[in-house]
Amino acid sequence: RNFLPMDIQMKLRRAVELDPTLATGYYNLGYALFRKGEAQQATRILEVATWIAPGMVNPLKLLASIHTASGRTERLREVYQRLSELEPANIEARTWLERSP
Repeated sequence: RNFLPMDIQMKLRRAVELDPTLATGYYNLGYALFRKGEAQQATRILEVATWIAPGMVNPLKLLASIHTASGRTERLREVYQRLSELEPANIEARTWLERSP
């Protein structure tokens, strides 16, 4: 695990409080939480980012990593389907979808 200083996490939380429509703020906070080992919190935050900016792929890619690590295949399928719609050339998403039952 890589730990980020608390002040960075607090600044990211403050950023999304100041502008709750800023998807990149949610993504960055989700990434920081993920790096800190807080996958459940990161998942919730990243889902907000995808709701605010449905065309943003970075939160989806990180969600795919989280769901892969946790074995949540149904959630992973949803994320890869969305990702393959946004990035048809995404080999990882296409391959997983082709191989999954």
